[in-house]
Amino acid sequence: MEFGGTIKYGPFKDMILVDDLSDLNPDFSSMFFGCYEQELLHKLVETPKSFEYFINLGAGDGYYPIGAIKSGIFKKAIAYEASEFRRIQIKRLAEINNCQKNLDIRGFADETCFDGYDSEFLSKSVVLSDIEGGEFEIFSERNLAKLSKSIVIIEIHDFLVQDGPLKLEKLLENATKYFEITKWTTTGRNPSLYQELQSFTDVDRWLSVVEGRGPLMLWLFLSPKKVSDIDF
Repeated sequence: MEFGGTIKYGPFKDMILVDDLSDLNPDFSSMFFGCYEQELLHKLVETPKSFEYFINLGAGDGYYPIGAIKSGIFKKAIAYEASEFRRIQIKRLAEINNCQKNLDIRGFADETCFDGYDSEFLSKSVVLSDIEGGEFEIFSERNLAKLSKSIVIIEIHDFLVQDGPLKLEKLLENATKYFEITKWTTTGRNPSLYQELQSFTDVDRWLSVVEGRGPLMLWLFLSPKKVSDIDF
């Protein structure tokens, strides 16, 4: 199934995901159908309009920062990505999608990555983190306090680091001081919704919306508490 490298369904519809079809990855299929991490996509769509900026730690191929701008959900995105190859890819796709003026591409995100932003900017920002276990270093109590007026979404990789469950417990303990916390995991998909898949076998239809994951993932959605509710 090919859509010419362009997403056909969902909030990021019409985003060009690949400009060279030889770069297609089987895991991209669910992105083209708009159901890749659909729980997260729904959260982004529901973001209040007062949140104008999007900070993506671990931007990968640029799916989220470029999609977030092209869809109009956010006015500006900052993409942190450690891989130089992927930063080049993000830049190319941003230009193809005519989003380059509203996208700032940066390198590796460490525990100081939020220091350059003032409180007003962060109060209008949504932070999305997918950094393969690095979240336990970056989201220290210091940084959680700094982000206390931001919306923060963290993909948890406790299974990739030593003492991961303990580190997750500590992150939750610190986050509770400043945020209301919602947890979610991957839920159901319905490949029968897509007319392009109706002639496929059951197996191939379901494979078309597979995300290629290993363990069941956990996301944390951190929503700012009211100042009066924060225990200083």
